[in-house]
Amino acid sequence: MGKRKAENELSENPSTKRNREYAASLNEEDKTLFNQQKALGVAIGRAKKKLYGTVEFQEAGSDKRLQMEGAVVQETIARRYVVVNAIVRTKLIIQIERRKANSQRCPHSDPLNPRKR
Repeated sequence: MGKRKAENELSENPSTKRNREYAASLNEEDKTLFNQQKALGVAIGRAKKKLYGTVEFQEAGSDKRLQMEGAVVQETIARRYVVVNAIVRTKLIIQIERRKANSQRCPHSDPLNPRKR
């Protein structure tokens, strides 16, 4: 781990500032949940990146890719937490369902590059 930045060295990006202020305003219970969500998001991102590098994923069709991606997310959640806070699990499942719905509406979306539409 590196050193923490001094107050005058922190990013001035409006989104980053808003996120920093939000995190600072949370009580201990909410801050714990917030940190769990961030850590779970990082774990899911790493698992997806690993999946995207597999030959099986690259050769799979669009529907199969979504199925594989969903399976990796659920597996990561199950492996990372034996008992996952219901709010975190619900939010992640909603995000997965939204992504599936968006990909069905946009047949040209690319799971390897979700920002490319």
